[in-house]
Amino acid sequence: MTMSQRIQKINKLIQEELTNFLRNEYAEKGIFSILEVFVNDDLSLAKVYIDVLKLNIDNKKFEEMLNRKAFYFRQLLKKRMVSKKVPQLVFYVISEAPEDVLIDIKE
Repeated sequence: MTMSQRIQKINKLIQEELTNFLRNEYAEKGIFSILEVFVNDDLSLAKVYIDVLKLNIDNKKFEEMLNRKAFYFRQLLKKRMVSKKVPQLVFYVISEAPEDVLIDIKE
């Protein structure tokens, strides 16, 4: 398995697990979904991009709330992942994600 395949699998696993965690924790806050997760090559950082359809609170406040609980979510991921290293999580809440924005995010 190449490094990029491994990273892709980790991205997908983190996305799936965080989706479950966030739906359980924040279902009452509104409708949102995890658009994409980008883990860097050394697995030290995962950028989590969340698309907001409808929130009961301000997007920025929701982003701050998620980032304050990032350590908690990372601990939950450690219990669910087989990987020795679980990346630090940074959340970004965006209200719309046109294709050109996603291209910029990846670079």
